[in-house]
Amino acid sequence: MRTIIIALFLILFSQSASADKWQDNKNIIQFQPGPLEKLVVPSDWPFIKKSSFLDRHAKYSVNESGIDKKSVKTCVQLLSKWKKNDDAHRRKREGDFCIQKLGWWYYNSRDTVPIRDVILSWATKQKPTFDVYQDDFNPDHYDAIALLTVFSSFYAVKYDEFEFSQSERIIVDDFVLNEMLTIPINLVGEPKNKIFCNPFKHSLIGKKEKPQVNLNTCGSNRWKTTIAQLLVALRLGNQDLFKQGVYNTRFKLALFDNQGIYVPWATRGALAWDYSHDVTTMLSLLTEIYQAVGYDFLDHQLETGLFVHELFKKQFEIVDNVSILEKYAV
Repeated sequence: MRTIIIALFLILFSQSASADKWQDNKNIIQFQPGPLEKLVVPSDWPFIKKSSFLDRHAKYSVNESGIDKKSVKTCVQLLSKWKKNDDAHRRKREGDFCIQKLGWWYYNSRDTVPIRDVILSWATKQKPTFDVYQDDFNPDHYDAIALLTVFSSFYAVKYDEFEFSQSERIIVDDFVLNEMLTIPINLVGEPKNKIFCNPFKHSLIGKKEKPQVNLNTCGSNRWKTTIAQLLVALRLGNQDLFKQGVYNTRFKLALFDNQGIYVPWATRGALAWDYSHDVTTMLSLLTEIYQAVGYDFLDHQLETGLFVHELFKKQFEIVDNVSILEKYAV
């Protein structure tokens, strides 16, 4: 069994409505069942080998990464006492930047206490929430989903390193599972001006004319959601959640065109490469996850006829010739 290396941390206007009140089931894409849908969650956590990632990075100190106890404490306080629609609170937490801060703290100190305290607070008091603005973007929408999914992934992978009482463990497990089962990744923000991102309609993605495709329904947060759903499903042995992770895997793969270019990030103009270089990281994580349940994801075939290993090849071609992205980035 391959070693898994998780590096997820190195990633009010007119009308509004609480996200909890919105239904997004209409934005479901139909896929023909394939080999991924046949996979079954094993009875035990499948990653049996310990990663050497932390040992290789032990030379990096907390001070060198700029993360100290004070900044960690501030992140824990801000994330544990979430204030939605609050610009001052958002500036203090720097959007979702506490993901990186608490991640670096762990990778330098191997201390799970800060993230443990945040997740326990969410499970017992208040989780990150957001409102959907009808005609404007709400940064809390992106931040809340990013925080919930990345910390859920971390919890699944580092599960045995978290110290909880028996009752706390049950509460946290139930919270994380329910959040990943109901994460509103299909929910369109700014619905007066945006539409759902259909992964098969590449020509609409990145268009400037209104209504524009809401990239947050197919971009970074759906990567995070996909990985979190699969990892939490494997940790907690939940086939229903694994099925959702498979669905989102199919969704993400459909966003690659017939040349192997990941369209949502290729459309980001001058930032196209800044976004696109993370494609290999995300595909690598999925490769490790599916390998753990006995499936060679590299040989998985997309609807376009391409194989996942060919998607990797294309990304290295882009490294040597970033102009490949110009068909979408201009």
